[in-house]
Amino acid sequence: MKNVLRRLALSLLLIVLWMTVPIGLVFGIAYLVGQYPPVTIASTRGVSDHSWDDGYAYAQGTWVMENNEIGSPQNEAAISCRREIALCIESSAEIFRGGGNMRLLVNRVDTFSIDQWTADSITYSNADGCTRYTVNINRRTQSVTAQREPDPNGSASSCPSVGVIRDDVLRTSLQDGWRVQQRLERDALSRTQPWLWFGFGVWLLCVLGQLWRIWRRPLVDQQVAPG
Repeated sequence: MKNVLRRLALSLLLIVLWMTVPIGLVFGIAYLVGQYPPVTIASTRGVSDHSWDDGYAYAQGTWVMENNEIGSPQNEAAISCRREIALCIESSAEIFRGGGNMRLLVNRVDTFSIDQWTADSITYSNADGCTRYTVNINRRTQSVTAQREPDPNGSASSCPSVGVIRDDVLRTSLQDGWRVQQRLERDALSRTQPWLWFGFGVWLLCVLGQLWRIWRRPLVDQQVAPG
């Protein structure tokens, strides 16, 4: 009876000790997932039209491609337009992933001339001889869409740097940055889960093997003991 209780206590102690490994692994992976992306996207999509009729409009969000892909996942953008000076100022910040754990923060501010300001929408654009960039702010649908396409006045030979999109039209829209953040975290978790289950499986096999050795020993001793 004492041997049984001793082996039972040893088994429980072994299980507790071995549980610290997967628990530490779970918390470690959870921490890493929580740190990726390292910067939280806090912007929410929206168009502020309270002063639209007075000649001022504001919009913010995270740029997302039309196929729901994100060229530069961590980005925020803000657009402010003033009718009296016929200008829209677009500010953006993006974090690019480099080699290893390197992160590069790039921010820019661009000024565009307003092409059209109506009761329902604002349109501004810019063409540099290679590509044409057009943005539409819709008051009715509370949406902001952008389109980058080849400049009809340019040529592929004079714009080798944009040859990738020479015949393509890239469409993006401002989306809720918080939802984009959640999707990025789910993607990061989906990449770590297989390794988590693999580690758990290895741990479980080791625990079962140790328990089998502990409880198998008295059976072997009984078999080899003299009658």
